[in-house]
Amino acid sequence: MNEINITVEKYPDDPDLLIPAGIAVRCGGDYDISCYEDTADIVCDYAERYGNDLFGNEAAEYLRSRLDPIFAERGYALQLEVDLVYHLDRKLDECTDVTVINARDALELDNLCGIDLDEAVGIGQEAFVCVEDGCVVSVAVENYTHKGETEIAVETAPDHRRRGYARAAATVLCNDIVASGGRVTWHCSEDNAPSVALAESIGFKLDGREMYYCYFKLDDRT
Repeated sequence: MNEINITVEKYPDDPDLLIPAGIAVRCGGDYDISCYEDTADIVCDYAERYGNDLFGNEAAEYLRSRLDPIFAERGYALQLEVDLVYHLDRKLDECTDVTVINARDALELDNLCGIDLDEAVGIGQEAFVCVEDGCVVSVAVENYTHKGETEIAVETAPDHRRRGYARAAATVLCNDIVASGGRVTWHCSEDNAPSVALAESIGFKLDGREMYYCYFKLDDRT
């Protein structure tokens, strides 16, 4: 049976988003649960009750029923995020039929994707893009790096999907990270079939699940 490790964290300086419970597990590994000091008893009770199935519907509903009243009274609303986690730690064969360039060389082009390349490049995140007719139509970018693992995000403009752009850009970014000795992770909602299919087609392997009880300040969601 997987062991359950509970870590108590401090409340963030920015109170717009609170995560009083976060549950993560990697395949074959232990469960890691994070919480705040004033939600630790709730999380411990949840872990004791549902240790055999922390991601089950009954367990999730129990935790929500305990947390919702507390944070609703403080003016927060829940957005439950349940993700699959994939990993990649090997070099991939790049897509030779699609041209991929570094985002630094595309900052002056029209960007049809929602990812802000100026911001990403400005804070040192590596990113690669595909260009069509002088416009950026697909982006693969680093999200963050923690303990040698880099999570990436990929987006393709709606009218340019299913042409191999996302796979090509993601492959170049993954190879850049792996060449530097890193490991790449891909997070997506378990019901996001296109993202799951893309990750698996690139070569990512399922590595675990995560569930975060994200409470957003109501004034910031309207």
